[in-house]
Amino acid sequence: METSATIGGVSTIAKRDFYHALYEVARTINSTLSLPVVLNLIVESTAKAMDAKACSLRLLTPDREKLEIGAVYGLSPAYVAKGPVDVSKSQVAAEALRGKPIVVSDAFHDHRLQYQDEVMREGIASMLIVPVTVKGVSIGILRVYTAQKREFTPEEVEFVEAIANLGGIAIDNARTYEALEEQFEAIRREKIPWAENFRKPRWR
Repeated sequence: METSATIGGVSTIAKRDFYHALYEVARTINSTLSLPVVLNLIVESTAKAMDAKACSLRLLTPDREKLEIGAVYGLSPAYVAKGPVDVSKSQVAAEALRGKPIVVSDAFHDHRLQYQDEVMREGIASMLIVPVTVKGVSIGILRVYTAQKREFTPEEVEFVEAIANLGGIAIDNARTYEALEEQFEAIRREKIPWAENFRKPRWR
């Protein structure tokens, strides 16, 4: 039977889970440019390593007024379908986007949340919310949900911040690749438009 010592408020087993999750996410970022694959791994790995109910990653719309789902793990379809988070109506989201982690210890009674009724129906007791950044600019939030009231340790906050940073790197990589592809396609169409004909058999 495996035993667990506690160091700095976090068990050695939990620390091992954190390291494993970070390793898996970093390895996936290095092996694929598929953003959905990376983001889905991030939310699943984070929820499992934190022994949490669920995890979601939301990204800002271009106007920076709303946060839309990028990936989700463990939340019901009904909760996900409630709609985007309006930054002007969610104080916790707005605070997190300013660059600091936010802990919601009692989600049932925290009026900083936009969807209070939906939170209660979903059975979400506590949340940890951290910004996802690219080159120092917040582009979204990573949110961990628990079914029981929970005070998050500094080590847990640090782990989720590290995962969120990896998410930012993955998003930046994917967007850079997409931009390069678009530039290449534009150049190809301008300089060698006839090359498209070689992709189609002339006898069809």
